[in-house]
Amino acid sequence: MSAQNNESYKETKLVAIKAFSMTERELIKLEGTIRKKMEEIKSQRVSLKDSGIGGLMNTLKKVDEALYEKIMPEYKKMVAEKNIFK
Repeated sequence: MSAQNNESYKETKLVAIKAFSMTERELIKLEGTIRKKMEEIKSQRVSLKDSGIGGLMNTLKKVDEALYEKIMPEYKKMVAEKNIFK
């Protein structure tokens, strides 16, 4: 596992552990992390699979479903565009 993938994995796991006791600040940070990973995927700096974004999205759904529903259309659009280039 590369250093970047390992860091992504640790970040995803940490978020999952804290999922049910998340403060508003942590929720904002989670949203920012998801959006940052989406930008990295769009710019092809990291692959969709290696980004760990799926786990972050699942965590977001458990914590704040309204925010999840807000981000999901952008996520689906990004995934559809990513699959075109494969």
